[in-house]
Amino acid sequence: MNWEAIGAVAEILGALAVVGSLLYLAVQVRHSANATQAASRYATAQLTTDILVATTSDAELASILRRGQNDPDSLSDDEGFRFDILLYAIFDQWETMFSQLQRGAFSEEDWEKYDTTIIGMYFAQPGTQRFWETASDAYSTSFREYVDQVSGKKHSIWRDHDENQQAT
Repeated sequence: MNWEAIGAVAEILGALAVVGSLLYLAVQVRHSANATQAASRYATAQLTTDILVATTSDAELASILRRGQNDPDSLSDDEGFRFDILLYAIFDQWETMFSQLQRGAFSEEDWEKYDTTIIGMYFAQPGTQRFWETASDAYSTSFREYVDQVSGKKHSIWRDHDENQQAT
């Protein structure tokens, strides 16, 4: 029996086992990254839905949001507090998505959808601009820099509405 041949075969088998293990680990890492992105996407969608449902199911809160977006000075102290808390929740979610994007746990495609919506629905409004001027210190430096960079995007996606129109 040739021990050199047996040793060479064992080395080849060992190398193949290492390559196979590395390929398996690569597949597992990719699967884990996809699962993390899917979980982030689901959590973001759920939080967005929670905010939207809370706002639309409470006529008073919806009114506070609309009035606060256009003219925050028109709100009473209690209404202004509710408006600020709602915006804090929205900005906190936006910052969380931004952080997840930076870490690779949120896809560029998902980020673009939510970022565009938040900028158009909220940040483009004068009341939100004012909120940001006073509350921005509560957020991370990188997020503040990003928001300050996009602050020129003031294209609202709210539909036009008549404040004096009565609900039927």
